[in-house]
Amino acid sequence: MEFEELKTLGSLPSPSGVALEVMRLTQRADLSIEDIAKPVQADPALTGQLLKIVNSAVYSQDKPVISVKEAVLRLGINVLARLVLTLSVLDANKTGRCLAFDYDCYWSKSLLKGLTMQALVKECQQRVFSPEEAFTIGLLSDIGCLALAQVYPDEYSECIESVTSSLLERERELFAIDHNQITIGMLQDWGLPKLSTDAIQLVSRANINQNDSAAERFASQLQLANRLTDDLCQERFSVETVCLAEQHALSMALLDKFRTELLPEWVELSKLLSIPLKTMPNLLVNKADSAESHPESLPLSGLKILLVEDDRFQLKLLTTYLEKQGHQVLGVDNGQQALQHLVIDQPQLIISDFKMQPMDGLTLSRTIRSTPQCENIYLILLTGDNDRDIMSEAFSIGVDDFISKPVNHIELDARIRGAQRAIQFQTKLHQEHKQIKRHSFDLAAANRKLAKMAITDQLTNLPNRRYLMSRLEQEWSVSLRQGKPLALLVVDLDFFKHVNDQFGHDVGDKVLMHFASVLEQSIRISDIACRMGGEEFVVIAPNTEQQTVGILAQRILSNVEQNQPAGLALSRRLTVSIGVAIADFEKDSNQWSDTLKRADAALYEAKAAGRNTFIIG
Repeated sequence: MEFEELKTLGSLPSPSGVALEVMRLTQRADLSIEDIAKPVQADPALTGQLLKIVNSAVYSQDKPVISVKEAVLRLGINVLARLVLTLSVLDANKTGRCLAFDYDCYWSKSLLKGLTMQALVKECQQRVFSPEEAFTIGLLSDIGCLALAQVYPDEYSECIESVTSSLLERERELFAIDHNQITIGMLQDWGLPKLSTDAIQLVSRANINQNDSAAERFASQLQLANRLTDDLCQERFSVETVCLAEQHALSMALLDKFRTELLPEWVELSKLLSIPLKTMPNLLVNKADSAESHPESLPLSGLKILLVEDDRFQLKLLTTYLEKQGHQVLGVDNGQQALQHLVIDQPQLIISDFKMQPMDGLTLSRTIRSTPQCENIYLILLTGDNDRDIMSEAFSIGVDDFISKPVNHIELDARIRGAQRAIQFQTKLHQEHKQIKRHSFDLAAANRKLAKMAITDQLTNLPNRRYLMSRLEQEWSVSLRQGKPLALLVVDLDFFKHVNDQFGHDVGDKVLMHFASVLEQSIRISDIACRMGGEEFVVIAPNTEQQTVGILAQRILSNVEQNQPAGLALSRRLTVSIGVAIADFEKDSNQWSDTLKRADAALYEAKAAGRNTFIIG
């Protein structure tokens, strides 16, 4: 599955309209502080959250910030824009329908990872991003998990529950895409720097060379932040975490300092954002607990009711009566409180008085119907005899039924039975829709797997020859159009026939799988490695000149020599020979095929020169 396809299948977590406008404004060259502050100030709730965070320990300064303009001056336009984006996504996605996904745990861990990234970057001599930018990137670096939970709540629950080793691999099996790929697509859509998404793509690699590029340096910091996030709440740091920290020249004393300083900041920030603290390292939750937050799992004989009545005496009477009838009732005495409980408690039925202050029943109903998550909640309005003229307007905005005051219990029971029938019908439709969606998902997943199998080498999991031909055509066209260099490397395992002849094809297959893994670890994020056939592989290196491709070829040679197959007593060390060619867009009349032929000829020269070397043809 491609990310663009996923966007059409469901509701991905997305920023609010204000956040998107802020991100759009940052593309303007003539942007002023007033321009960026104006849309933020139009959202009082967002402004309040923003000022709380800016004045917290995360961005603490001596002088408190009391306006959005001051926040822009303190943080800078880009940092503020990304903070606004983060807050809007967080606020809209604190809960969801994926039973096996712990939303509180996800956001709690994400906050701690953001703080950890910020602290790490402050200690680094060669900074890729500012500490404030690192906080945002760290916080959003696993947003793809949340996306899968929101788009495929049932299927992702099964995915989480069936994981035995790698979550990424299980996601690719079920969805033909993993949360890292989705994270990259989402952050690119939201306008975060390409360097950050390149780093996230590298994080899953076992070994990252910090000295090769800015993306690899930042990816290595993200790897360390992942480990620290899991270890900070433990009694001691793991051996792996300490070793990785030493690679970054971070002492044990500094790690202890992180624990001392970061945990209080984490507690403060979690309180500011109303996120319960969770220290568990996974996303699993207790299913029994989860069922309580999902109204369709409740038996229809007892509904989950939100009762809104500003007369405290009437509120208590109705609550007591409805609870005796077997309903689960949450009573509040004003519309603002009702809205606060709406998304969190997810009632099946709302019974609200019409005449309330400061928000009356019509305003509350209109707000509920304008909220996508609440558009199907059954609404009953309590009215007096003099309120009959408002019925037409109430029905037009989505009120389902009325009960006259004073409330007659017989009428109340009858109206609720009508609500139960409507809710039962909605639940049945929802279940049918889920079944249809599940069948569609299974069919789409099967098609994606078949499509992926058609372009994937089944032994090495690298792209196969068919994909190579198509990708060469694509990269040739892009390089020609943009006037950028294109390099091809043909890589062949030395004396591989002897391995098959001496040890058999089973050992030969293990050697090929081992080499494919080493090759993937050796190339850059922009390079594409494919299996041509047999023991021959091709690396497409876009935007790569002769000097750079020589460095790449030498790294492949060195990595193969230094990483011999474990547990295989080969008669000679595994080495490779490499033929390299740079595309000549004027002389290569047959396009990429001529370049590939020159790389193949250079490979034979490398073989003739004694193997374990590379030749640029």
